[in-house]
Amino acid sequence: KTPLHRVKVGKRKLLKSLALVTIIVMCYLLIWSLIDPPSTQAYYSMPDGVMEGGKTVVTKSEYCSSDSSAWMVANVGWQLLLVMSASIVTFMASNRFRKDLNETRLLSSLIFVHLLFGLVRFALVTLRDSIADPI
Repeated sequence: KTPLHRVKVGKRKLLKSLALVTIIVMCYLLIWSLIDPPSTQAYYSMPDGVMEGGKTVVTKSEYCSSDSSAWMVANVGWQLLLVMSASIVTFMASNRFRKDLNETRLLSSLIFVHLLFGLVRFALVTLRDSIADPI
């Protein structure tokens, strides 16, 4: 077993890394807004059967949506990449630290659950167009 040692990260280097990730996300959102701006979409639904007096009620719901699902896939993929990175770091940390000194076991469980939900979300977003509409 290798002994644990403290790693010192400079404040300037940490802020540069944070700024780089923030700039990447801002560029992604800017490109998304310029290329494919969100537009109002309408969704109409009717209850089963006829209401009193022979009238039928139609409900209209409006939401903002993009014309392409590629943006959502890229968004979920980015979040999945972040959670997978955190999972790898947490897995490595949980194998190296003593369980009675810190809460790495709880943190590991939390991040692995987030990873599983991220994988399911990614699968649902990528398969959304191929699933038949139940209505």
